[in-house]
Amino acid sequence: MTESLGVPPLFAALRDCERVLIAGAGGGFDVYAGLPLAFALQERGVDVHLGNLSFAPLHRLDLDVWVGPDLARIDADTEGLGDYFPERTLARWLQQRGRAMSVYAFAKVGVLRLREAYQQLVEQLRLDAVVLVDGGTDILMRGDEAGLGTPVEDITSLAAVNGLDVPVRLVTCLGFGIDAFHGVVHTQVLENLAALDRDGGYLGALSIPSRSQEAQLYCDAVAHAQDATASWPSIVNGQIAAALRGESGDVHITERTGGSTLFVNPLMAVYFTVDLAKLADRCLYLDRIEATVSEQQVQARIAEFRAGVTRRPARPFPH
Repeated sequence: MTESLGVPPLFAALRDCERVLIAGAGGGFDVYAGLPLAFALQERGVDVHLGNLSFAPLHRLDLDVWVGPDLARIDADTEGLGDYFPERTLARWLQQRGRAMSVYAFAKVGVLRLREAYQQLVEQLRLDAVVLVDGGTDILMRGDEAGLGTPVEDITSLAAVNGLDVPVRLVTCLGFGIDAFHGVVHTQVLENLAALDRDGGYLGALSIPSRSQEAQLYCDAVAHAQDATASWPSIVNGQIAAALRGESGDVHITERTGGSTLFVNPLMAVYFTVDLAKLADRCLYLDRIEATVSEQQVQARIAEFRAGVTRRPARPFPH
């Protein structure tokens, strides 16, 4: 692929793809961070599908929503569960805006089971690309940083998709700086991106124009989700939406961030994209979680790794 300033590498990588899955890697409302990309691809005629690692108690759903083990198809009229159900909330918003589509929900399981669920969806939808989306940037941590953020779900998704035979596999992150709330040092995020660039795995940064249709639809979807899930709104997407509105500084959209100092800024509305296989190759503990079947196993093996690793010194921004 010949690189050009006039064609963002993210879209160049997806140029020949006809059926793309955009999936939230870290659970919660991560899939929302993929919406601007999804809308842009749809405008180009791409058949886009949405998925998300789900924090909802999916085991309580009726049998008819299950596509296979650990994989459910959620629609606007899916019944059951309480107010916290991001996949259904998104499906309802899409229906209200005349963009009705299912949102596939992946259960919180280990790598082997999650990979089987992804594989089933790849075959069913005949996908030629999978784009994992992280709300934040902690999926870019390789394991020896000062802080990893909340790695369990992100890295389980990374390992699962890394084992798939799909022509294009990417990771894109939206919300640079947000993971400071969970201990990530963002100079180390930039160090990791530089290392990926040296390996040929960095596809650059792409800003979402704040006045674009994609930005407007995204902000509307986030506002709808905040109203529908008032008791547990998304910290990540709330800050990204604030950045797209031109806000900056210590902007709080929920009491959940009370007592902390935030720094909403334009970098939060920038996609940082990497080649998924190159990112997986740099993860220092991916082999330890490869054979896991449960979330608890993943947690334990990451904790074991962290207990023995020498951590890179954290450097502050020099300016």
